[in-house]
Amino acid sequence: MSCSVWWKDILKINSSSTPSLSLCDPIVGSSRFIIRNGLNTPFWYAIWLEDKPLFVEFPELFLVSCLKNLSVAAIGGWVEEVWRWGDFGLPGGVVEDPELSAQLLSLKERLEDFKGWALGKDTVVWSGNLEREFSVASCYDFYEKSSFPYGPPINHMEVFGFSWKTNVPSKIKAFGWRLFHNRLPMKDLLATRGMSFPLEDLKCIFCGHCEESRDHFFFGCLVVRNIWREIAFWVGKGAFLEERCLSNFMDWHRFFDSQNVLDRKLGIVWLASTWCLWLVRNGVCFRKEAWNVNNIVWNIKTLVWRWSFCEKLHTPITLIMSFVWIRCIFSRNVIGW
Repeated sequence: MSCSVWWKDILKINSSSTPSLSLCDPIVGSSRFIIRNGLNTPFWYAIWLEDKPLFVEFPELFLVSCLKNLSVAAIGGWVEEVWRWGDFGLPGGVVEDPELSAQLLSLKERLEDFKGWALGKDTVVWSGNLEREFSVASCYDFYEKSSFPYGPPINHMEVFGFSWKTNVPSKIKAFGWRLFHNRLPMKDLLATRGMSFPLEDLKCIFCGHCEESRDHFFFGCLVVRNIWREIAFWVGKGAFLEERCLSNFMDWHRFFDSQNVLDRKLGIVWLASTWCLWLVRNGVCFRKEAWNVNNIVWNIKTLVWRWSFCEKLHTPITLIMSFVWIRCIFSRNVIGW
């Protein structure tokens, strides 16, 4: 196995008994434990028995277990040179619940087939390359493939150039760059970095059901999708909406490009929409501000007008310009940029 300094750090993460890391971190999710003495492998959180952690395969059992952070070796013991599994920290009432009892039986059947005990420490293998050995180069290739899941990579690499050419304030360009790279402090990312939140605080501020992540909050949430549809109707775009960040941007970019919009204005609607959503999110999280869809749509339209037609304007808006502005806001077709 590779003795890379980076790999040693990954091993520390992989054995940290942190469920959010097992789910969210692609490096951890592509690493598999090989059991020997079982002392260094988290029973519930690590990928060791099959292709998923046991807490994902048996979520109801995991929730009621009081032994969530023990290693594989600590869940059972040797009795007369025969390995016996314990009760997994489950309360006695589990056998009385039909669903939990069925899951427990399935778990025991899988564990009975396990014969992987050996002398020595547990090891971890890396599935990012054919040699199953970790290297910085294989890690880079892995992240590159996972970052651009649709179409030739070069198509989405152009996104970063498009965003920097867009005629918006510099801080909005920086915001867009961080959004593309998933570097905004979304709640799911903060959780993977060790910040603890009550379960309710991890949820999306709009729908209140799903965990807040970049793709869900900006593109997948039902409330947000209604906002995007309002903006799409306003500019005359179809209602189909991509739920992934880069694909969503390219979809809007292709639409405006087909309408012969100037290159420096192609990304304005998209950046204005995501920026307004981000401001609303921060207002709710930090200042408990109220929100409604109509106000969000109005603010997006206002920003689109300001960035499209007033990039060099530093004086107060005159009455005539206000009239033009109102016409732009309420007109369905604003493509004449």
